[in-house]
Amino acid sequence: MNAIQASVDQAGTAPSLDISAKKALVASTIGYAMDGYDFLILAFMLGAIGADLGLSPAQRGSLATWTLIGAVIGECKSRTWRCSVADSY
Repeated sequence: MNAIQASVDQAGTAPSLDISAKKALVASTIGYAMDGYDFLILAFMLGAIGADLGLSPAQRGSLATWTLIGAVIGECKSRTWRCSVADSY
């Protein structure tokens, strides 16, 4: 039995988080939410963007696909170069 299980068994509830753990939880939740925000906005705005630029449905789908491919390539490059694009500026 590990320490967390022992404290849960003794008190009947999970141990409370200290302030640094709470800050880490909030920061990771916000980071996770912001990670997909750009693609979420693209999904909502794709109709308006396509209408404004005169894109066909196939071109709109291609735009969304290349957005995801670009995100993967950018992440791979940042891991390979051991830096992120944000660190470059």
